[in-house]
Amino acid sequence: MILSKDMLRQADIEEMIHIEISKQKIIITPVQKNPRAGWKEQLIDNGAAGDKALLPENITNKFDEDEWAW
Repeated sequence: MILSKDMLRQADIEEMIHIEISKQKIIITPVQKNPRAGWKEQLIDNGAAGDKALLPENITNKFDEDEWAW
């Protein structure tokens, strides 16, 4: 599939894209520069941020606790 520069510009696509299939449709969206951008705001919007332990900066795992040197 070839898309013109004008089409890409209108869709705000600069370099990388994400392709998904949904209900017999091909959906092409631009890839975010920072895939985690907006996570904190989404948690707050969904009410999950009432528990600060669920925010990304407060989530740890065994590797972080035992092996990672800060």
